[in-house]
Amino acid sequence: MFLLCLLFGTNGFAQDGSLDLSFDPGTGINAYINEMILQPDGKILICGNFTVYQSETRKSLARVNTDGTVDLSFDPGVGPDNPDGEEIVYDMALQPDGKIVIVGNFQSYGGVSINKVARLNADGTLDTSFDPGASVDTGKDPHGVAVQPDGKILIGGNFSEFDGTSRERIARLNADGSLDMSFDPGSGVGNSTNSSVGKIHLQSDGKPVIIGDFSSYNAVPRNNIARLNTDGSLDTSFASGAGPGGDIFALSLRADGKMMIVGNFSTYDGTPQKLVARLNADGGLDTTFVSATTFSGYLMDVVIQPDDKVVVVGSMLSYNGDSSKNVMRILADGSSLDPAFSVGAGANAVATDACLQTDGKILVAGEFFQFDGVARDRMARIIGSAANSVYPQIAENKRLVVFPTVSRDQIHVEVSEPSLNDRLEVYNSVGVLMYRQSIIHQPVSIDVLNFPVGAYFVHLKSNRDNTAVVKFVRQ
Repeated sequence: MFLLCLLFGTNGFAQDGSLDLSFDPGTGINAYINEMILQPDGKILICGNFTVYQSETRKSLARVNTDGTVDLSFDPGVGPDNPDGEEIVYDMALQPDGKIVIVGNFQSYGGVSINKVARLNADGTLDTSFDPGASVDTGKDPHGVAVQPDGKILIGGNFSEFDGTSRERIARLNADGSLDMSFDPGSGVGNSTNSSVGKIHLQSDGKPVIIGDFSSYNAVPRNNIARLNTDGSLDTSFASGAGPGGDIFALSLRADGKMMIVGNFSTYDGTPQKLVARLNADGGLDTTFVSATTFSGYLMDVVIQPDDKVVVVGSMLSYNGDSSKNVMRILADGSSLDPAFSVGAGANAVATDACLQTDGKILVAGEFFQFDGVARDRMARIIGSAANSVYPQIAENKRLVVFPTVSRDQIHVEVSEPSLNDRLEVYNSVGVLMYRQSIIHQPVSIDVLNFPVGAYFVHLKSNRDNTAVVKFVRQ
């Protein structure tokens, strides 16, 4: 079958964690990256405070081709500008139509006056239909942004108002950039004039989870992490207790509602948990994930693979005595580093951001200039297991293919050389049969929209060679 032939050797026999030499940023970037976003076509959007990518002028924004070269079709021109000369794009979000919302320290874009929040067309030019008015108050910045499925935009930062209306550290905008008055955080986050919302993550039910530097939300104690209702009020069902005993720098949501957090903390709600923790959907600590008791440094970002292993990046050298320089993969229970993952000499300086590609490879960015001894200026791609790809996956006996392996609504199954008595069965993670079908024609399409989020297993039951199994995740 064409599909089966196409997939053989996707990652070859390269060691997980090793440098992918097919991605080469060349002379790279002249300053740090704040955020990476993977587009559906595989290209990578990056933002930060840089001005050059591979000798091309790219002020705070660039788009990178899948081989690491600069995408010349994305040109921000003079880009974001600020009279103080400290233009920084802190965060960005990609809309379904390919437009990009950016937030940062700028007062114009492409020579057009626009303050701190802007929307760009897919080619990097300013979308002039988006107007945030006066935007946030003078001297303050938005640091995080998220786009809702309905096109409305959440922004968070250290501001106290938006377009002249009080909005303490978080606001929601309409699709045209105006303030959405139906989202009201009340007194918002607090602990001091320095309190801030750093990042915003949207759950599948539309509720925002925020992280940052704060000790309360609307006068209710919440330490550096909180979940909100869709109207901006506090979701009191998310009970994080005393929360992390330190800073949270990043959060990643799982399909089952649980979430991973990383940062510079040593406890969560009073329980020892160092630098990385998994939370239940209600905000409580998931005690089935126990982080290392000895862990040097701090963590800046976390990526959850479909197999529930977690890739973490930051400034660190060891995990429970196992060494791995600045990029690590931790087993799903937190007990140790994954022995199948080795970065060699790793990144020679702090790694700040990570992104999982659809083929299972992992993009990392940071302050490094080398990865495993090879020149890689602030950006590299490393090999990741094909088992974590959202491309089609093949069972060990090569008879069963499932694609995609991360889906909200439907998966497709293909079987090589099917026999008369072959059948497909889908089981959940505790062995409950969810679906059964004989193979009449191919590919077989299976609706999973009504399955609860989580991991599932497609079994090919056959009289010829017993069974083949492939895992997929219902998001």
